[in-house]
Amino acid sequence: MKKSVYENDRYCIQDTTKIFISSKYKLQEILEDEEVPFKLKSFVNKYMLDKYDREDTLETVIYYMSGEDFLIQALKQIKCRIKVNVLVTKKHLNQTITREYSTKTMTPEEITNLSVDEKKEMGLAIQELS
Repeated sequence: MKKSVYENDRYCIQDTTKIFISSKYKLQEILEDEEVPFKLKSFVNKYMLDKYDREDTLETVIYYMSGEDFLIQALKQIKCRIKVNVLVTKKHLNQTITREYSTKTMTPEEITNLSVDEKKEMGLAIQELS
């Protein structure tokens, strides 16, 4: 019997139409976790393991994938959406300006159209894939 372990940063939730998975999962952990649906395991095995290392997290795979990767086309076909945090500048009524993180949903194409420098400047942090 497998013991359930609470892991705050790793989760996989499936409803009737979508799968939500944390970007903190390593590719190897996805393949080994019993809670991850078979469809997702086979997707990772077929489209990610040929180019990326098993110790890479989904976050690093998505963050550093390039526009010519076939993975982009595969993610587009399954209508993948990526929830990210970005730094936004807010001006308040008392004329103070602050930078705060805001949650945003992006497509794989939108992420790959940004250079690594632009991602760093935006403070882009990948949260989950759906």
